[in-house]
Amino acid sequence: MKIYILLFLFFFTLLSVSIFGQTKSDSVNLSNIKYNYAVGVSAGFTTGYGLSFKFIPNKLGFQTTFCPFYDVTHSKYNLGFSFLYNIIEKEFATFYLYQGNHLIFSQNYSDYIKHLEINNGIGIGIEGIWLRHISFNLMYGCAFYDNFDRFFFTAETGIYYKF
Repeated sequence: MKIYILLFLFFFTLLSVSIFGQTKSDSVNLSNIKYNYAVGVSAGFTTGYGLSFKFIPNKLGFQTTFCPFYDVTHSKYNLGFSFLYNIIEKEFATFYLYQGNHLIFSQNYSDYIKHLEINNGIGIGIEGIWLRHISFNLMYGCAFYDNFDRFFFTAETGIYYKF
């Protein structure tokens, strides 16, 4: 009788190992990895131009852009800060809304004139993703220019490395 119990326990253990061995383990699918950070260059009337950094943890994120310029006769500092809201996210493209704020400070050393200009805009954008890490952005909308004196259309672009 003991031999039957031992055989039963042996086959039961062997059978349970093979059953649990058939379950699918959690594997990493590289095509579904979402990168939250991006660095690159950007150019736009309301998002700024120069070196750019993006952080999008979920649907809402931000982008900041900075470019200093210094010469013997004058200097110009450009700072952009934009809010991004992803509407549709796919593997190779993202459709989003943006709100851009662009601050331009320039100073002329010969006649000591300082000028501060603010551009503000809102619009839609599309991000195309190439090779999982490279993205190209196109944005289009309307904006206020020269401290809210003029209203017209705007266009923005950028290329980023996502990580």
